[in-house]
Amino acid sequence: MIFRRVIFSQFPSIFQNATRSWSAVAAPDLLGSISNITGGEIDPKIVNETLKLNPKLLEYDVQSWERVLTTLKNYGFPSYMLLPLVVNHPLVLRKPSDQIISGLSKWNSSQFGERNIMKLITKYPTLLEINKDEGHIYERIARLQEYAETRKNVWTLLMNSPNVITDRIPAIESKIKYLRDTMKVELADVLKSEVFSKDLVKIRSRHIFLERMGIYKTKGYKDDPSEINKNPKLYQIIDSSDKTFATKIAFATLEEYEVFEELYARELKEAAEESDLSDNDTDDES
Repeated sequence: MIFRRVIFSQFPSIFQNATRSWSAVAAPDLLGSISNITGGEIDPKIVNETLKLNPKLLEYDVQSWERVLTTLKNYGFPSYMLLPLVVNHPLVLRKPSDQIISGLSKWNSSQFGERNIMKLITKYPTLLEINKDEGHIYERIARLQEYAETRKNVWTLLMNSPNVITDRIPAIESKIKYLRDTMKVELADVLKSEVFSKDLVKIRSRHIFLERMGIYKTKGYKDDPSEINKNPKLYQIIDSSDKTFATKIAFATLEEYEVFEELYARELKEAAEESDLSDNDTDDES
């Protein structure tokens, strides 16, 4: 029993030493390979620092790196996008070339432009893996453009909230309706935030909390349109942490906001249940 304890207690250090030893051998080869593929366009110091900050990247062999980087480079990706793409989604190093090309080809119908597609994929490499075909992407972008007005604005929405390409349309439309009709937020402000990556309950709870604190005021039809809007910006309301939102935007405490959020969620649930009961009563009467 004592012998077994010694063996297992030493195993982590043995494994770590082996990993460090393998990494020491692999890193120079990888640095050389990346330099060859990119024509020396990436500073080896940047590559080395990236590997130090993301040691799990060294779990993938040099051949995997060469396959993926060569595929992306041949597709037209500039060298400076390659490392960020891999860091954002290391599992891309497991993909065969044909899967990467297939994932990229789906986005041709977006009409965002080659460079904008590359920027989008670099930031969100998992978009290569969405279980949707080119037709879905084309149709979804067309639906989003009905609200966002231009393809460039749709691209901006995706850069902030990539989930809009796969979220259900009713969920997206509910957020649009709330932002436009209830909060009276202009499209320009929406495009500067990650609001579509949040659920509607979160959006509503932050808005209503500010409203009840007297900080957010929605203009009515009779209000002077030239009056300066003193409401916090949408990105300040939505993109901040709970603590920052509570203390810096709402000028309250985190505890006050958390209590409100819990009570408001319950309030919404009860309202939904009452609405369902009312619908059932109407059905019974008919």
